[in-house]
Amino acid sequence: MSFYGEKTLTCKNLLDYLKSLPRETLDKLYNHPATCLAVFRELPELSRHFILRVFFVLKPIQHVTVASWIPPHEPGKDVGDIVLLHRQSVQVLMDMCIWQEVKDELGNAAIQLNKTFRENFKIASLGGDESESPNMQITSSGFQFLLLDTASQVWFFILKYLETVTERGLSLVECLTFLFKLSFSTLGKDYSMEGMDDRLLTFLQHLREFGLVYLRKRSSGRFYPTRLALNITAGQNKDHIDAPKQGNLIIETNYRIYAHTTSELQIALLNIFSEIEGRFPDMIVATITRGSVRSALQKGIAAEQIISFLRQHCHPQMYKQHSVVPRTVADQIKLWELERERLEITEGVLYKDFMSVHDFSLLSNFASSKGVLIYSDEKQRNMVVTKKGHPSIKQFWKEQSK
Repeated sequence: MSFYGEKTLTCKNLLDYLKSLPRETLDKLYNHPATCLAVFRELPELSRHFILRVFFVLKPIQHVTVASWIPPHEPGKDVGDIVLLHRQSVQVLMDMCIWQEVKDELGNAAIQLNKTFRENFKIASLGGDESESPNMQITSSGFQFLLLDTASQVWFFILKYLETVTERGLSLVECLTFLFKLSFSTLGKDYSMEGMDDRLLTFLQHLREFGLVYLRKRSSGRFYPTRLALNITAGQNKDHIDAPKQGNLIIETNYRIYAHTTSELQIALLNIFSEIEGRFPDMIVATITRGSVRSALQKGIAAEQIISFLRQHCHPQMYKQHSVVPRTVADQIKLWELERERLEITEGVLYKDFMSVHDFSLLSNFASSKGVLIYSDEKQRNMVVTKKGHPSIKQFWKEQSK
């Protein structure tokens, strides 16, 4: 039985629903990085491509230029279909208020990426929402840890763990002995757990959590050493300069870095001391600037640590050069660090013309004990104290002179 005029039930997808929302609502949604990233993932492939093309372009782009971004013609595909696909991809961006109609400097019709969407999509795609974790920053010690090779990093964790084995009721000697035996085992070979006491079995379970051994289940009675276990004592004497032969950083003398990586960790590390300018499916383009280096220095990361990181992760082709990291880049990073060590002007009071070395030493030692001594020269019998500390030093000297 049917009725005329009956409405058909339709279920909108995410894009259709968002396109039906007012522009003000969309702008509020784009204030959140997670929303921008989710919307980007739902867009058609060609629309995503258009966003990435204009992501770092701040000036308006004429419609004529956009119209020239026609995908290459594929054999067996109608040209009209390609033009239609281009038109639909552009329209989606306009309907979603991701692209906005503007006028360029000459008054021609142009498009521009929504500023709110640009800023928050940049946060989401280049390292996450910073507002959610404002206090989470890598320290100098953390950066030094990341500079270590994998074997050394694992050994660092093991050392910290070994400091607690006695408190856990385990024997330090037994644990170390088992570790060293494990480093000489064979990869892929299974070993029996027969004869192990409860303490050693507990230690084996902890090694399983560290990823040093593989256990199907505790009752199986067999364990398999992993590659980490075999290399646990091999990483301590490696030459850090020659170790990374599979690096992926190309560093140019103009301070630009090309990183052929998809690792979010390495991208985040590069973002500590450089500015990410472009992100592609398998490559990152970044630039080392004075501001980015100073930001890293303020977090306690030294210039030599930055240079060491670049050296360790250089592409094998970079090792063919006389200097793995271009000398101009390394020297400039060190110079930016020296900028923070300039002289500081501090107001003080000069004490001089002491009658004897004894008098000078007496007053100098007192000022030092009070934490107000700025400068002291025993040969010239001159000393400088802070302006704030001058009254107490003067009073002390009067009492000693009586």
